[in-house]
Amino acid sequence: MNKTSWLRIALILVVVSVPLTISCKGQSPSKAPMSEQKQPKIEQAVLFYLKLSDDEFGASEEREAIFNLEDELKKKIASAKVGEYDGHEFGKGFATFYMYGPDADKLFDAVIDSIRKHQPRAGSYITKRYGKPGGKEERVNL
Repeated sequence: MNKTSWLRIALILVVVSVPLTISCKGQSPSKAPMSEQKQPKIEQAVLFYLKLSDDEFGASEEREAIFNLEDELKKKIASAKVGEYDGHEFGKGFATFYMYGPDADKLFDAVIDSIRKHQPRAGSYITKRYGKPGGKEERVNL
């Protein structure tokens, strides 16, 4: 075996063995009473379904406009301090925008003007979800 082969083997052994040496020693569960520990917040959501010009991923100029809208939505949500913008995805003729916060109505109010200014196509809509997936939802057609 040449020197390069030995180096590769050594690197593989290091990469494989490092995760095995990590331990949780010294870490103990919180001793604080349950009432003092942070309770998980109920995450509400605003999901914006923007109808595209075709049944797949839309035209390239549409995608560029969507990226600009995304930037605006991030700014609106941050300045209103109502939650966070979590991203978007394309497919099946829609661009779907994901926004989360403690109050779906406040989140909706922060972004609706920007969404309407974008002039969404017929078939576009927003879902306000009050709680976890499967919880109460309200659909707003645009």
